[in-house]
Amino acid sequence: MIGKHSIDIQNRFVRYRFELERNISIIRGDSGTGKTSLVRMISDHQTQGAASGVQLSCNKNCVAMVGLGTMWKEYLKRIKDSIVFIDEGERYVSSEEFASFIKQTDNYYVIMTRNNLYEIPYSVDAIYEIKKSGTYGSLKKTYNSLKKMYGKRLNSKCAYGDNDTIIVEDSKSGYQFYTKVSEDANVKCISAKGKGNIFTIVNKNINKKCLVIADGAAFGPEIDNVYGVTSKNNVRLFLPESFEWLILNSGIIKEEKLRDILANPSQYIESEIFFSWEQFFTDYLMKISKDKQYKYSKNKINKYYLSSRNIKKIIGAYFEDM
Repeated sequence: MIGKHSIDIQNRFVRYRFELERNISIIRGDSGTGKTSLVRMISDHQTQGAASGVQLSCNKNCVAMVGLGTMWKEYLKRIKDSIVFIDEGERYVSSEEFASFIKQTDNYYVIMTRNNLYEIPYSVDAIYEIKKSGTYGSLKKTYNSLKKMYGKRLNSKCAYGDNDTIIVEDSKSGYQFYTKVSEDANVKCISAKGKGNIFTIVNKNINKKCLVIADGAAFGPEIDNVYGVTSKNNVRLFLPESFEWLILNSGIIKEEKLRDILANPSQYIESEIFFSWEQFFTDYLMKISKDKQYKYSKNKINKYYLSSRNIKKIIGAYFEDM
């Protein structure tokens, strides 16, 4: 599945309107915020149709997974090209088996959970909470929409050289790039060697001015813990989609469709092929740079990207001293 998909679902009492553009969306929130009500409305419409009293408008089939237990895999085998809503409390969603299985499907998934799903690489921009936004007429129908939980609180502009330590998720090309930038700025650069290690390394450097750089497209499972530290200490977060996205967005590479791809990524990223947007941007950059002077490798950074001019173009817009 590709593209953005709008969903409008309502009954006599409540209405939900929102848009999805990624294959994985996480809906957070305490009890009573409407998560279970949303899934049950999907389920009622699915099983009873118009008799349920639920009206559903979407250009894709919407299905609910409620109380399936160990039968979840058999159920999903029959679901194609659909938006799948999974209720809170379904234990299988945190398993490696579930993560591995849905990577082979062409569905979009909307998961209600208060837990971090470490096996699934979902984006920090795909974590939502349900926002109530008013009433309607005498029925007092509550309108609900999805609001990003982090939004503009990430990627606030700062001076790169105003940090004591740069903590980078990557251990290969991205790390090599930021090591060069850090050397020029006389700042220490550390590779976390994976996003799962960032929280531990941040805590070891808690008394320093730290900048954490990671791929926002897959950092969703880690953001709660790391953001909790940054909000109380002198730690900043820089979470672009990915390092490859930064290169593509820099203007260094000229490609006919590139501008439209960056403006409308969901129209190009097939969920069955690319489980995260980071995978797509890496694959795309490697394909268009093949046999070019700016050939990109995930393992070793091309010196082309390390010139002062290109460093400034790649990250200059995000740091005050570039």
